[in-house]
Amino acid sequence: MTFESSVHSTWKVDGCIDWSVDLKQYHVLAGEPLRLKCALFYSYIRTNYTMATNAKLRLIWYKTKEMQR
Repeated sequence: MTFESSVHSTWKVDGCIDWSVDLKQYHVLAGEPLRLKCALFYSYIRTNYTMATNAKLRLIWYKTKEMQR
């Protein structure tokens, strides 16, 4: 599954998630793959993963109690 989104806020970066706006737009079953396209991380990770991690760039995945219902 591939999900893409545009941020609807002042910080407009195509393909990234603004959690205050897009939090409930992504639903996936446990164990299923999910690909999020994010211009902020895409070029760094594609060209040099080590450089991205050394620059402290990372994607954070977490569940909230609300998401577990």
